[in-house]
Parts: sequence; C-alpha cells; structure tokens
Amino acid sequence: MKKWLIIELLFVAILVAPTAYHGRVAANETEDLKTQLGSIRAAMSIYYGDMEGKYPDKLERVIADPKYMPRPPRVFAVYANVPGRGVMRVHTREDMMKIRHFGSVKSADDLGGWGYVNDPKSPEYGLVFINCTHREVRRKMVWKDL
Repeated sequence: MKKWLIIELLFVAILVAPTAYHGRVAANETEDLKTQLGSIRAAMSIYYGDMEGKYPDKLERVIADPKYMPRPPRVFAVYANVPGRGVMRVHTREDMMKIRHFGSVKSADDLGGWGYVNDPKSPEYGLVFINCTHREVRRKMVWKDL
C-alpha cells in the first residue's frame, strides 16, 4: 500500500511541477513586460517635450535613440489567461520584436509586438501599447488596454 502511495505522489509531482513553473515564468514575464511598456511610454513623454508637442511618426525613432532609450527594450513573450485553457503563451519573443503602427488602439490585430498610434488626428495619438487582445495573466485587463 505504501509503495502505491509513493508512486502516486511522484506521479502527481511530475504533473504539477511543470504547471507551477510555467505559471511563475508567466507571472514574472508579465511584470517585466509591463515595466518595459512603462519605460517606452516614459521615453515617448520625454521625446514629446523635446519636440514641443509632437510625437514621432514611427516608434523606432524613440526606441533606437539612446537619448530616450539608453538600452533597447528587452523582449518578453506575452502570456495570457485563455478561457478554457488557462495561462499560456500567446505571443513569442520573436512576435514581440515587431512594431506595428495603427490609427487607433481599436484596430489592434493581435499579431503581437508593440503597437503605436501614429495618426495625429486620433485622440490616442502617441500611445504605445502591446498588440494583444487577450487578457493578461491575472485577468485584470486586456493587454492592449494597459
């Protein structure tokens, strides 16, 4: 009887350990991604002040300029809480290396990467966001609305 109990416990540990590890990685990368978003937005604010109230036509102008971003933003995968499937990676690090320009956050296409509203006529002009329409890990908000 004790042999079966030990075997059962080992089996459960083998099944649960990867899930717990995956959840911890997702939570850490989620927080790091939010920090990167905040850094890019801060750099955009400085640029906006330097350019006397104008945002760049392309986000790359700010990210590539060491005056605004001393180090390029680190790239993280995007994890989300997917209904019926739990926490999972929805965009890879490669996806997040892309920058897409939009006329509005509403037109986000969920292909991953950084989104940037570069239409001067839009009330969201100058907004940087994560191009993902899933809810973040803790289900608080949709990524693009952070």
